[in-house]
Amino acid sequence: MDFRAAFSRVLGGRPAGFEDGVAAHEAGDYARALAIFGGLAEAGDAGAEYWLGAMHQLGQGVAQDHAAALAHYRRAAEAGHLHAQFSMGLAHMLARGVARDHVEATRWYRMAAEGGLVDARYAMGVAHRDGLGAERDADEAVRWFALAAEQGDAASQYEMGIHCLFGDGISRDPARAVHWLALAAAQGHAGAQTRLGLCLRDGVGVAPDEADARRMLELAAAQGDGLARHALEKTASGAA
Repeated sequence: MDFRAAFSRVLGGRPAGFEDGVAAHEAGDYARALAIFGGLAEAGDAGAEYWLGAMHQLGQGVAQDHAAALAHYRRAAEAGHLHAQFSMGLAHMLARGVARDHVEATRWYRMAAEGGLVDARYAMGVAHRDGLGAERDADEAVRWFALAAEQGDAASQYEMGIHCLFGDGISRDPARAVHWLALAAAQGHAGAQTRLGLCLRDGVGVAPDEADARRMLELAAAQGDGLARHALEKTASGAA
């Protein structure tokens, strides 16, 4: 696509900024958004390049094209755009427009994580937890999960709760585990609600509270958590 020509045609020569592209996208005017972002990207705007990648990935105003999306993401990522770096990691992990390569995915995740992007920090924790594209290392996994958890990421808070509960990569600390699980549970994380419910039921890291335990387990079960449902069924059969 000749973005510069489209940029001029759609805007009638009026100068437009990045916010105009975002506004057009949010309004569903993808042709206008593509024209604006295209013109800005050709002028070297990494944020606009990232949006072009996202629109090609999703097929918004243009045929879905993962290879084209990857090319836009790469240009933005190499310019230091954190979300583009994370998207490069996802592309390599999910084989979108490129062969699956967990090592390359982790390389991109690390760039974004070191820049402070919370999703990338969680991804680095998972990579070290599972040994996908990185050395399996519980200590390193906890380090990344802790950074993301402090930024408010519910999945990372849950991971911190589990690691503290079982002493994996960090000293076992049930009370600290309950702290992290409670934060994640408050954000609606079903796994955290289940584990917190079990802690409340069994008095692990917190005083036993049957009512709060049931409330947490019911919240998790309503989201389809099998462990929570099993715990509730077991409690019901025991009461009978």
